[in-house]
Amino acid sequence: MAVFKAIHGGIPTFDPKGEPTSIAPRWRRWKRAFELFVVGKGITDKTQKRALMLHCAGMDVQDIFDTLPDNGNANDYDKAIEALDTYFNPAVNVPYERHMFRRMSQEESETIDQFVTRLKQKALSCDYGESSDEFIRDQVIDKCCSVALRRKLLERGQTLTLKQLQEISRAHEASYFQANKINDDAGHEVKKENINRIKGKFQSKFKSPNKKCFRCGKTDHFAKSPKCPAKSAECHKCHKEGHFASECRTKVSNERDNKKKINYTREDQESKEGDNEYAFVVNHQSDENSGLVDIKVGGVLCNFLIDSGSTCNVIDKSCWEKLKAKQIKCKSEKTATQIYSYGSSKPLIVAGKFTADVVCQGKEVKEAEFIVIEGTGKPLLGKKTAIQLNVLKIGPQPVISE
Repeated sequence: MAVFKAIHGGIPTFDPKGEPTSIAPRWRRWKRAFELFVVGKGITDKTQKRALMLHCAGMDVQDIFDTLPDNGNANDYDKAIEALDTYFNPAVNVPYERHMFRRMSQEESETIDQFVTRLKQKALSCDYGESSDEFIRDQVIDKCCSVALRRKLLERGQTLTLKQLQEISRAHEASYFQANKINDDAGHEVKKENINRIKGKFQSKFKSPNKKCFRCGKTDHFAKSPKCPAKSAECHKCHKEGHFASECRTKVSNERDNKKKINYTREDQESKEGDNEYAFVVNHQSDENSGLVDIKVGGVLCNFLIDSGSTCNVIDKSCWEKLKAKQIKCKSEKTATQIYSYGSSKPLIVAGKFTADVVCQGKEVKEAEFIVIEGTGKPLLGKKTAIQLNVLKIGPQPVISE
């Protein structure tokens, strides 16, 4: 028994249950693993291979095998495999498999080579024949994350082969990584130099026995100390995190009567590969409804703040959940878009994007795009969509009309 366990180790049982469309590819993978296993162990006797295969596959497969007609005798391994192949590989629905192939897209953490491997595995059930590489090539060009890489591939035209595509993609990914590494290293050196310069200039001040934390005002620690009580506190003056109101350096005038509200986002569609897009609006909130407009998004009414400097429409996750609960008509998908809040170099977490028809005061825009972010915030209507809906007019003096 100990010897058999040593031979059997490493082969998981096969689960014949689950989604019907996944059973065939999972069976092919399990069978491949078993064939490699027996070759590696030097097992050539067909009677032993048949018994070991059924044992490794598990009791569920054994129950199915006993019901199969013409599964051969005890020493017929090939007949047993053929019977199980027939059972686990029903007639493939080629149109459906091709539909699923065309829906595949590159994941954010996936290289082009990894994406190509997934496409090749899926193409096995699509009956593309000798044209398989061309379909895979076209799918990579259409569904890759990088717009810059897509441009490079399209420049090659019809002569581009799948092998050439992978070579170009590897070079592009390597150069992109290397360029970012150089930029990060350069930024680190500049930051280090500036820190040393400041440290030398104010060293005598830091050594002073009357040192003061600029976050809370106390003199028994520095601002970077984990025991500082203001490190995670919200300032009641500027509403920013990291200091008390008594130490706030923000100048605010007429805060009660004429409060300024600033919304700022930056959209970087290609993750540092393309031009940055910006959204910026300043509204004097003497009238709390100023700049707000009711719009039907995918048939659901929603209140938006018009952002005359924005290149994108933005809503938060909670608003998106409410729209879904009201059965919004739209098409949602993942996106590599990055959104930055005003004055921050750290991107907000983007949950995804969707496109929907929007209507306002009789005006309609087809397939307007909206970015969904984590957190909370007022829905923003970008410049392009606002102009198309005729709720934003730009002239010598910008006017926002409802």
